[in-house]
Amino acid sequence: MKKVKNIALSIAILLLLAMCLVACNIKFVTSVPPAHEVVENLEQAGYTVTVDSMPNYYTSTKLEATKGDDYLVIYWVIDKSYCDFAKREIGKKYNGAISTIEGNMTDSVVLCGTDQAIEDAKLGTFSFN
Repeated sequence: MKKVKNIALSIAILLLLAMCLVACNIKFVTSVPPAHEVVENLEQAGYTVTVDSMPNYYTSTKLEATKGDDYLVIYWVIDKSYCDFAKREIGKKYNGAISTIEGNMTDSVVLCGTDQAIEDAKLGTFSFN
């Protein structure tokens, strides 16, 4: 009897997870254009954008953009070993999911933003619908 209950519970959990995946629109950022293109796209969409070149030893460029409740912050990281630093910095101010796109030894990107801001910035994305 205990085995039947465990099987029934397992099936119920799997069904719940399947329903969540179907109901959610999961979006992954797959590519980020150069900073000047992101700035142009966001400004055209009405965002307030600040760009800091070489804000510290670890990153070459930091971009922050806001418009109402929508936001986007991107760190272009000098060396992919510094991605953790950028994640910590973003986590100090923002609660959203933080994505990392690792390049070769250089050109890695760490970002966090709302779906709308990511769309307005015209970042490359892949979605599960």
